[in-house]
Amino acid sequence: MIRRSGRYCNLAIRNRNRPLRIKRLPSLPSWLRNRYVLVLLAFLIWMLFLDRNNLLSQFRLYNKLRSYEQKQAYYEKEIEHLKTQKEALMTQPGKLEQVAREHFMMKRENEDLYLIRKEER
Repeated sequence: MIRRSGRYCNLAIRNRNRPLRIKRLPSLPSWLRNRYVLVLLAFLIWMLFLDRNNLLSQFRLYNKLRSYEQKQAYYEKEIEHLKTQKEALMTQPGKLEQVAREHFMMKRENEDLYLIRKEER
């Protein structure tokens, strides 16, 4: 408290009782001149555009997450397919020979191997 000319003047209470007013922009509506609305608008602008985790980066991360989930589903499907092929190779001896001939170009000793390729136009 400050003593001035015989009376007490509390500056904090005096300032607290007066609302914050913007007198330079009288054309603004009264709800835009409210300090709580201004703080809220500043906070929203900061969070949506200026923050490290802003709206644009959240959108990019969401798209990246969807891409990774699609890749994960694809690879899980491929793993299941390879497991069934492995099981077939382990249980069926004819299947093992078929894969060796088709994919690895293996042959028996008394056989000749001819490769026929189609011409691409």
